[in-house]
Amino acid sequence: MKIKYLLALALSISLSVVAVGQDIITINGKEFSGNKGYIYGKLMDKETGEDIIGAIVSIPELKEATVTDINGEFRLRAPKGEIIMEATSVGFEVSTFKARVLGSGNFRLYLVPASTQLDEVVISGSKGDANVKSTDIGKNSLSIESIKELPMVMGEVDVIKSLTLLPGVSTNSELSTGFNVRGGGSDQNLVLLGDVPIYNPAHLFGFYTAFNADVVDDVSLYKGGVPARYGGRASSVLHVKYRDGDYDKWKSNLSVGVVSSKLAVEGPIIKQKLSVLGSVRRSYLNYTLKAFDDPDIRESSAGFYDFNVIANLKLNNRNKLTYSIYKSSDNFNLAGDTIYNWVNFYQAANWYHSFSDKFSLKATGALSTYSNTIENRSLVNPYKLNTEINNQILNLDLEYIFNDQASLNAGVNFNRTMLQPGELKPDNPETSSIDAEKVQEENANEIAYYLDASYEITPRLSVTGGIRYNTYNYLGGHTIYYYEPYREKIEETIVDSLHFGDNESIQTYSGWEPRFTARYTLSDMSSIKLGYNRMYQYIQLISNTTTIAPNDIWKLSDNYLKPQISEQLSLGYFQNFNKNKFETSVEGFYKEIDNVVDYKDGANLFLNDHIETELNSGQGRSYGLELYLKKNSGGRLKGWISYTYSRSLRKIEGPYKRETINGGEWYAANYDRKHNFTNVLIYQLPKKWEFSSTFTFKTGQPITYPAGKFEYGSSVLSLYTNRNTERAPMYHRLDISFTKKFYVFENKNAEFNFSVYNLYGRKNPFSVFTQDVVGSPPQAYQLAVLGVPFPSISFTFYL
Repeated sequence: MKIKYLLALALSISLSVVAVGQDIITINGKEFSGNKGYIYGKLMDKETGEDIIGAIVSIPELKEATVTDINGEFRLRAPKGEIIMEATSVGFEVSTFKARVLGSGNFRLYLVPASTQLDEVVISGSKGDANVKSTDIGKNSLSIESIKELPMVMGEVDVIKSLTLLPGVSTNSELSTGFNVRGGGSDQNLVLLGDVPIYNPAHLFGFYTAFNADVVDDVSLYKGGVPARYGGRASSVLHVKYRDGDYDKWKSNLSVGVVSSKLAVEGPIIKQKLSVLGSVRRSYLNYTLKAFDDPDIRESSAGFYDFNVIANLKLNNRNKLTYSIYKSSDNFNLAGDTIYNWVNFYQAANWYHSFSDKFSLKATGALSTYSNTIENRSLVNPYKLNTEINNQILNLDLEYIFNDQASLNAGVNFNRTMLQPGELKPDNPETSSIDAEKVQEENANEIAYYLDASYEITPRLSVTGGIRYNTYNYLGGHTIYYYEPYREKIEETIVDSLHFGDNESIQTYSGWEPRFTARYTLSDMSSIKLGYNRMYQYIQLISNTTTIAPNDIWKLSDNYLKPQISEQLSLGYFQNFNKNKFETSVEGFYKEIDNVVDYKDGANLFLNDHIETELNSGQGRSYGLELYLKKNSGGRLKGWISYTYSRSLRKIEGPYKRETINGGEWYAANYDRKHNFTNVLIYQLPKKWEFSSTFTFKTGQPITYPAGKFEYGSSVLSLYTNRNTERAPMYHRLDISFTKKFYVFENKNAEFNFSVYNLYGRKNPFSVFTQDVVGSPPQAYQLAVLGVPFPSISFTFYL
C-alpha cells in the first residue's frame, strides 16, 4: 500500500503499550553503532488479539514512517535516545507515546478499538479530510459498520443497495440484480469478491445482495480514476474485500429474520497462526409470500442460500496463505410455470510474501463458475435451458514503497474465459415438439500488464499515474460464418463458414489503457481533483432488458463483435466545513464508449448460433454532475444528501436500414436516468435505539410506446417507430428502520431490528407493457412487483 495514501485514509487509533508494565518502552540489547538504526515491533488488537495489518507507525518529527505487514509486524528507522512515536489504523483511537531507544530489539503493542466506531457513519473508512487530501476521484468506500446503520432490506444488510444511495449510482427497479454507474450498463461493472469476478451479484433478482456482510471488511467502488491494476470493464470496479477470521478466540453471531437467517463462526485452529471464518445464509421466503393477498405474489416462490469459508495461515513473518470458497444459489418463480435458477461458485488461493518492509508480492489463483437454468414446467413441451461462464484466473501483483512520498505497483493479470451461451434440452425428447439445441461454446484468453505509481510532488500537489496493456485472443473450437460483401448480415447472406480447432487463434485485439489522477490542495479544507482513464471490455451482455437477468446472453468479442473501449474524464471540487463535520463535493464527468451494442428491431436472441446478424454496434456517451453533502459527526443526527444529473446516450448508424436505430440520431439508453436524488438520515435515540431512513427519487426509465397498430393476417400487431422516446412513471420510495442494541447473558451483545421497505406503498413499475384494446390504440400497463409496504424484523446474537 502507498504510505501517503494510508496516512490519508487512516482513522484515529488509541495505542496501549504493554512493555515491562510502563508507559515508556526500554528496548534492551546491543546499542546502535551509528546515529540511526532499526527498531522492530508488532501491532495487535487488544480485544481480539488479531494482528493489525496495514497500520501506520511513524516518528512524525523525523518524517519516518512504515506500514505493518501481513503479520502486523513493522521495522522503523529510529535514532538512539528518546523519540515520540505514533500509530494509526482504521477503527482505532490514536495516541502518541514516548520510547527510549537503547539498542535493537522486539516489542509488542496492543491497540484499543475505538469505542465509538459503531456510532459513526464512516462512508470512506478514513480520516475526515480524506476526501480533500487523497488523490481519489470518483471513488466511494463503505465500511460494514456504516452499512449496518442503514435501513435493512427485509431484515438484511445489503452491500450493493447501500452503494446506490451514493451519487452517480442507480438501479432500475426492485428486481434489478445489477446497478448502473455514471450512465454505464450493468454489465460494464467489474464486481470482485476478493479478487474474483462475480457475474450476477444478487439474490431474488436484486432484493438481496449475494454478499453476506458477516464476512465482508469493506467495499470500494471506483467510478472514475480507476487504478491500473483493474481492467476488463468499461464503466466501474466494485471491490468487496473479505476480512480475516479471529486468530485469538472463537466467536459467532446468529441472525434470525422473517425472510432469512444466517450464522457466522470464526476462530483459531492454531492460535496466532491459522484462523478460519465461515458463514451460511438461507431464506424461507416462500412462507412469507403465502401471507400476501395479491395472487401474483402469493403464487410466486423464491429461495436462496449462500456460504463462505475463508482460511488464513501465517507461515512465518514473511509469508501468508489464504484460501476462500464461495457459493450462492437462487431459484425464483414469479406467478408462473417457469423457474429461474442461478449459481455463483468459486475457489481462490492467495499467497502474500514480504521481501522487506518496502517490497511485497501478492499472487492469486482462482477458478469460478456462473451458471443459470431456466426450467419450464408447463404441461406442454417442458424444457430446460442452461448457460454457463467459467473463468481461470492468475494474478501477480508487486508493490514497492520508496518513501512516504512515492510508491510503485506493477503486475500481470491472466484470465481464461470459457462460455456456453445456451443449451436447450426437452424433458422428454421422444414426445416433445421441441428439438434439443446447443449454441457453440466460446473461449478466450486475456492477459494484461500494468504499472502504477503515486508521487507527492509538493505538499499541495499529488499525482497518481499508470498504464495498462491488454492482449485478447478469441479461440476455437468454433465455426465462424462469412457473409456476402456489401449486403446486410442476415442468415440468408451467409456464403461460407470456417471451423477453427481447439485453442486455434481466431481473432486478436490489444490496446493501451492509460490512467491518471491529480489533486491540488487549495487549503486545509478544500481541493480540486482531475482524473482520466481508458478501459477495454471483451465480454458483453446481449439483452433487451434494463438489468441482468438469467435469460440474458453473455457474448465474447470475436471478429464481428469488437471490444467496448471507454474513455472518461472527471473533474471535482471538494470542500469540508466545521472541522470536517460537514463534507461536500461537486464532480462532473464525461465518458465516450466505442463499439456499444444494441439489438436490431425484432431481433431474435434466443439460441442464435450467428447472433451477429441480430446486433448493431455504434457509439455511446454519457455525462453528468454529482452533488454530495454529508454530515459526519456532531450531535445525534448524521447522514447525507446526494443528487445526480446524468445522461446516457447511444448512436447506432449502419449502411442498412435495420442496422440503424432512430435514423442514426442520438437516443437514450435503456438505463438513462436524468435525475437521481437520495436522502439518508440516521438519528441516535435514547436508550441505545437508532432510527434510520432512506428516500430515493429518480426519473423513469426510457421506454418505447407503440405509435399505432396494424393487422397482419389474423393477428393485430403494435406499430413501433423510434426507440426509447418516452419515459416510464417516476420512481420514488421511502424505507425506515429502528434498531436496538442491548446486552443478554454474560455480557453478550444482541441487536433487534424492525424495518419497513416501501413505507407508503408506492407501486413503482418493474416493467411497462402494452395490450391491444379493440377499437382503440394499444394501452400501456405497468407491473409493480412490490407495491405494498413490506415490514420485517430480525434478531442478531453475538456469541
